[in-house]
Amino acid sequence: MRLLQETERISETTRQTARGERGRLAIGVTATSALHATLQEQVGRFHARYPDVALTLQEGQSAQLVDALRSGKVDAAFLWTPPADGLRSYDMMREPLVVAVPQAVAQRLGTEPIRISALTDMTFIVYSRRDGFGLFAATIAACHRAGFSPRFGVEAPRLSAAVAMVGLGLGVVLLPQTLRMIAHPGVVYLPFCPQERLATELRLVMPLQLDGEAAAKFRAFVENNRVSGENR
Repeated sequence: MRLLQETERISETTRQTARGERGRLAIGVTATSALHATLQEQVGRFHARYPDVALTLQEGQSAQLVDALRSGKVDAAFLWTPPADGLRSYDMMREPLVVAVPQAVAQRLGTEPIRISALTDMTFIVYSRRDGFGLFAATIAACHRAGFSPRFGVEAPRLSAAVAMVGLGLGVVLLPQTLRMIAHPGVVYLPFCPQERLATELRLVMPLQLDGEAAAKFRAFVENNRVSGENR
């Protein structure tokens, strides 16, 4: 009897693994994408639906996680980046950008939504050109549309460090509005006018060829539960 029960248990485990209901799933996150409610909601719902899939979160910078996806070290990653060659991207949430400015600058500009042209004479802090290339490109494009070229100053390895540099009065930095939760003395977050349509995309990035049924199940789950529209 015990042998039959054990055989049935093993058979059921095998069937669950084949259906993607068991196995392992490694998900890459950046220090900033990990803070986003969309990621937390998607991963939390997936875990509740498939509790026997062992989830691992691996934190890294964007470029590191893209390399990890290509080498098979992670199965999926949530990134603020444009689509990368050889990988498949799924737009999860369109996130408006805000600008972090020193308190003295905020007092001069006021608290109402601003046009990006108001930042013409400001120095922009660069968030890691290699690892933050999505926000770096968005900053350049937005400034060019407004008719000026941004003047870049110091480079920060992480957005949290960039915000700290804003507090020191070293410049301003554009970032997704969710990251206004990064509180720092002397830093004020200002929204842009809706006409500017300044936004970035939080994307789920996965290899073209998925490794294992758990990864395929996660992709299908996210596709069926994506949030539409813009986070406001």
